[in-house]
Amino acid sequence: MGDIGLFDESLYLLHEESDWCIRAKKKNYSLLVVTNAVVYHKISATIGLFSRVYLYYVGRNWLLVGNKNFHPLYYFYILATEILIRFPYYLWQLTKTGQIRLVKYYLKGIKDGISGISGEAKITAIS
Repeated sequence: MGDIGLFDESLYLLHEESDWCIRAKKKNYSLLVVTNAVVYHKISATIGLFSRVYLYYVGRNWLLVGNKNFHPLYYFYILATEILIRFPYYLWQLTKTGQIRLVKYYLKGIKDGISGISGEAKITAIS
């Protein structure tokens, strides 16, 4: 599987495994699911679920992966679902938890994803 390469470090955080799996499929590898595997995963324990870091990279990196790996029409579909489905979902989650002000980090991620900005981002306070 050396012809697939390693994780794309330009993604820095989040969706690197999605990108790797898409590249494996493009090389005609089969992806298998081990249905009896048990994994203990603390969701976003390191960066925090719905933290500004999480919101930025989850918005940006799926767009980068889509642009890198898919036909432009499918990338448009990805962009549309990001705006029409995930954006309202994050708005709802952040409103529920009283953190609506953090939605600006998700929107910055979307903007940077559309612009093709990759790598580690300096996620500082956005006013």
